[in-house]
Amino acid sequence: QGAAAAASAGWWQDLLRKECQEDGAWVRDWPLHARYPEVTQHYNHREVAPLHYVMGRLTPLYIERAFKRDRTRAVWAVYLGPYCSNGDVQLGVGCGGAIAAVFDLITANLASLFAGGRTATATLS
Repeated sequence: QGAAAAASAGWWQDLLRKECQEDGAWVRDWPLHARYPEVTQHYNHREVAPLHYVMGRLTPLYIERAFKRDRTRAVWAVYLGPYCSNGDVQLGVGCGGAIAAVFDLITANLASLFAGGRTATATLS
């Protein structure tokens, strides 16, 4: 469901088509390691981090990402599956915990990419 949602999201497909050209300012996917931002082939968050709470095999999220070659910005397309709902017996909007987990991951990943390696995510200072 998530891959289909990303494929049908016009804004996301426009960004990929316009900005993520071979010589463009943006790179589709995400580096396998922050020290080697050029290595993005075959990145699948469920395979690269199978046990991770937000990105792992059992996550109800689907994530596609792009980042600027200068490592200062990133854009994420995130599909919140039905088990991210705040509804009880019917689907609701994404629950706050799911949204917070995504923002935490975005912050940690972008900091790591910018720094070129692991960064502390316990504080923002």
